[in-house]
Amino acid sequence: MKNLPFADPWNALRIHVLEARNLVANDFFSKKSDPFVVVRGGGTVGKTRVISKNLNPQWNQTFEILFSDLPGQEIEFEVLDKNVQRDDSLGSCKIAVPHVLKKKFIDKWIRLDNVKSGELHIKVETLKLFSDRDKLEKVLNLNKRPRPPKSEELSSVALYTVIQKARGLPVIRPKKCKLNPLATVEVSVTDTVKRTGVSRT
Repeated sequence: MKNLPFADPWNALRIHVLEARNLVANDFFSKKSDPFVVVRGGGTVGKTRVISKNLNPQWNQTFEILFSDLPGQEIEFEVLDKNVQRDDSLGSCKIAVPHVLKKKFIDKWIRLDNVKSGELHIKVETLKLFSDRDKLEKVLNLNKRPRPPKSEELSSVALYTVIQKARGLPVIRPKKCKLNPLATVEVSVTDTVKRTGVSRT
């Protein structure tokens, strides 16, 4: 950890989107909604599965996000009703990252904003990052404990990738364009994809 090329190691949070209750019914005929949750934070966006025709859905899904030590960061939760053309909002809420880091563990129902009714049940816990390889086996064993069906696999390590520079790239310049082309790097691990900022070659 001490050899990382930035000042401080990031804070790892495990976010459990458990359930919601008393959601607004958006479908006029069925008097129901098809809710799912979008989780945003630390430059990462995660989505739960859609539960059809339910105003009290249970997701029990887990997301793991790394946050820097920058002040004022938040975890945003937006509940949406799945539609063919455009998803409609069923409310949203936020949790301040510094509050989670101070408490270490939060398990609470949060009232959804900008809607007549609806609450979201979330659980957030802090994860400690170790540089000692001897502790990895213990973490792996803990993450193998029985979990609910369809649960996401829990992370055991944090992967840091540093993109420093590139050279010898082919020049692909559109006709009548005098500017050098833009370049970006895409890094993918299983279903997770990260992109660097855009830089002129």
